Amino acid sequence: MGPAPQGNKLATFWAAWLPTDDSQGIATRCLVVKLAAEVADLSQDMRRILDDGVAQLTGRIADLLRQGAADGSIRAQDDPDTTARTLYAQWLGAAVLSKLSSGDAPLRLALQDTARRLHPTQ
Repeated sequence: MGPAPQGNKLATFWAAWLPTDDSQGIATRCLVVKLAAEVADLSQDMRRILDDGVAQLTGRIADLLRQGAADGSIRAQDDPDTTARTLYAQWLGAAVLSKLSSGDAPLRLALQDTARRLHPTQ
């Protein structure tokens, strides 16, 4: 049996944003969600640190998009780097909206949209 399709890794990552019975989910714990808006104007050093962390994460997502396209587990993207940044921005926004609404509906919508966007065409 070969390695798991890379699309499975991405699906697991996105699903981990939502709360479960066992976990609060990434959206609740994410420091970028909690700090970015406040520290960006107050501390250039902290802003750079957060921005570098986001760049590393979106770079990893872009790599998984490429690998998933190569193994057929996700739809190929014209520009995986831009897609990764766009998806992450969507998820950050959904996390903020979830905090405001005290519910996971925005995260569930992001999950549905991400799945639709990345689902391999048959």
